[in-house]
Amino acid sequence: MSRQQRPITDREIKAWLAAGAVDRGVGEGLTFVASTIAAQAGKASWILRYRLNGRSKEKVLGRYPELSRKDARGQVRQDRAQIERGIDVTAAKQAEKTLQLEVPTVQRLGEVWFAKYIQPRYKHPEVVARVLRKHINPVLGPVAPPDVQPVHIDRVLTRIVAGGAPTVANDALRYMSRMFRMAERNHWIDRNPAADFDLVDAGGDEVSRDRWLTVGELQQLAVAMRTTPNYGRENELAVWLLLALCVRKMELLSARWDAFDLDAGIWTLAKENTKTRASIRIPLAEPVIAWLKEARVFSFGKPYVFPALTYAFSIGIDPALAHAGFGSKSCMASVARSASGAVPCPLGPARLAAESGKRADRPR
Repeated sequence: MSRQQRPITDREIKAWLAAGAVDRGVGEGLTFVASTIAAQAGKASWILRYRLNGRSKEKVLGRYPELSRKDARGQVRQDRAQIERGIDVTAAKQAEKTLQLEVPTVQRLGEVWFAKYIQPRYKHPEVVARVLRKHINPVLGPVAPPDVQPVHIDRVLTRIVAGGAPTVANDALRYMSRMFRMAERNHWIDRNPAADFDLVDAGGDEVSRDRWLTVGELQQLAVAMRTTPNYGRENELAVWLLLALCVRKMELLSARWDAFDLDAGIWTLAKENTKTRASIRIPLAEPVIAWLKEARVFSFGKPYVFPALTYAFSIGIDPALAHAGFGSKSCMASVARSASGAVPCPLGPARLAAESGKRADRPR
């Protein structure tokens, strides 16, 4: 440890500067440094010199006379306490500068995290982007990352749960935990403000739903889709194809025409388009082929089977469910679950899936 020296006076400091260039230690690694030109102007720098992990380090604390000798010593005491805990105060200062330049706000932190970890790895990164945009940024967006406290995290979660979306609250907690963990690793923040939160603090444990539509309810839905104002034939076709093909919603809504061979009656679902990353060849029954030919008319030559639906489909089916009298406990997931085998379907692939517990023609 550096030898403790007697306190210096302002008169001594001015005498050093009057003599020319200065590089003098004043105790505990604090060093007063000035070039000849700086000394002539009455200016200098306070520098902390220390060793960490066997290496010499330097940190510029500030400029003299803007930073007084008293304040410089106070800064040294704070930095020395961190150095004793193994913290590299120079690296921390550089990280702080990087933070101010690259991620001055939580919104920008989210963008950096999203670009590095979500965009290149997630099949549907827009799902994460939507949680950031709609739920996290309205509360935390303009806040500087070091200023975020657990109370801010709780505010985000409480707001989402109050809006009736507990599952989204769980997702938001996961995203915030990972986002601030990245900030902590980069020394942009001292501690992850979401670290002590659990699912019980967000939306609670997620319970798998077992609600599906019975055959009678499907018949009600068929009538409701035809009689609901502005429902649209495209939505209706999408529902029947979803039930008949036993695929996930976005596997169907993101499907391209070049994956279908209607003459051979085969849909080749490429592995990059499936949630499980497994290729599937799905045989098409005659009613399915007829529905697809009708859907091709509505696609107006575009490469996608349902170019106008995407995520709007889930929202679009709600009026038909309400019109059929199912109430709030039914949703798009209830319809999709009806194709998993709970309700026998006369179409080939769905019946095969119902009897075998696997989707049609999946390679083993």
